[in-house]
Parts: sequence; structure tokens; C-alpha cells
Amino acid sequence: MSGDIATIAQQLGAAVELTMNPAIPMEQRHQAFNQLEEFKENSPYGSQCGFHLVASSESPVVRHFGLKILEDVVKARWNTMVGEEKVFIKDSLMKLMSSGTGHLTVEHLFIKDALARIVVELVKREWPQQWPSLLQELDTLCRQGET
Repeated sequence: MSGDIATIAQQLGAAVELTMNPAIPMEQRHQAFNQLEEFKENSPYGSQCGFHLVASSESPVVRHFGLKILEDVVKARWNTMVGEEKVFIKDSLMKLMSSGTGHLTVEHLFIKDALARIVVELVKREWPQQWPSLLQELDTLCRQGET
């Protein structure tokens, strides 16, 4: 399955780059955009591909798109997700905040902002009933340094 996720994520990354390239004809950019939107709305692999894009891409635009997928998945599907996927998202998000972003002075602000928006969406849905250790986990992250 991880090979499939890597392949899908690679295709998504290419579509993001195509969409953002002004040298590509508008019709092709529009088609790529529609494919991205279709994926965000309907794919069962949204969370896995989102984390893969954030972790594996050098392109800030592709990384941001991965975070946007995650935000949309949390907003639209959280209440219908199975428990294992919720735990996967929460654990992966905490790992990403711990070591998956650049230093505060190096990382693009829009990446940090997108990451914060996902945390806010999870807090709205999970804290304190389903995630009582959240504040302690965030405190631990803050003590690790400026990432």
C-alpha cells in the first residue's frame, strides 16, 4: 500500500506543480486543478497522501497542498472516520510538528500557518474528551525548540 501512496502522492505533486506553472496552457492547468479537487473530495487516501506530500516534497507549494488535504480531510470526514485513522492523523501530526518542519526562521510562514490550522481543527473536534493529553503534548513540543 505504501508504494501506491507514494505513486499517488507523486502524481498529486506533479499536478500541483503543473497548476502553479504559468507557462502551462490554462486548459491543462484547469484540468490538473480539477483532478486535485476531485482527489481532495473523494479519495480514501487523503490523510496518507497528505502526510507523504509534506514529508517527501522539497517544494513548499506541494507541501502546503499536502497540509491543505489534511485540513480538508479533518473538516469534512472526521466524524465518519474510523478510530485508527484518527489516531494515525493525530500521531503523524505531532511527529510532523516535532521534526517534520524547518527551523522557525527558515520554514515558510504559510507552511506553519497551515499546520496550525490543522491543529486548531483537531482541537475543536477532540479536546478535551478524546485527547486529554493534548496540552501536555503541545508543551513537550514547545520545549523541544523552535521548529
